[in-house]
Amino acid sequence: MKKALAVLVLTAMVLPALVAKGPKLPKAFKGIKVPADYVEMTIPEGEVIVMDDFEDGLYWDKTGWPNDFVAGVTLSSDWGSNGPNSLKVTYSEQPGGDKGTITCTSPLETDWTGAKYVVLDIGNASNAPVDLVVVLQTGETWIWTQTDPIRCPAGIHSLVFDISNFPNLEIIDQLFICCVNWEGDTSPSGSFYLDNYRIIK
Repeated sequence: MKKALAVLVLTAMVLPALVAKGPKLPKAFKGIKVPADYVEMTIPEGEVIVMDDFEDGLYWDKTGWPNDFVAGVTLSSDWGSNGPNSLKVTYSEQPGGDKGTITCTSPLETDWTGAKYVVLDIGNASNAPVDLVVVLQTGETWIWTQTDPIRCPAGIHSLVFDISNFPNLEIIDQLFICCVNWEGDTSPSGSFYLDNYRIIK
């Protein structure tokens, strides 16, 4: 009886430690340290429409704008949150005040009437955080509207961007995701993975 009790006590001590470690990161994230104090964003309820899960081809590219520090955009099987594939974005070191931008060349839906949120699953494969912004150009005059930046730490996280006040969502002309460096210091190079790009109405 004493032996059985000792086993139960040991199990009770080990299980919380295993749970605290969380899910194991894929090989592509080797050496990445996920901040223990990061609080995951709550994904709002509503109708979910997946715009891209990167399983049917590559419909994204870097913009090629001057001083844009996105170095490459490729499909990857290193990690995926909705199927095996994702979009890998690599970016170079860049002085403060600039951004790196990718754009979707063929949106699945161009009428986002009623959309309130854009949700992205991001795998940050760098130990430095990355600040991301969602941009939509909408309406007949291609109005540029962007979200506030959201800082994504190392590891795998879902980011929720509020677009509830964006104009002319019934006409989506072009959409962008920017990794921004609006601070004074030079940002390090790195990479992140994007999957399960979706809107919530």
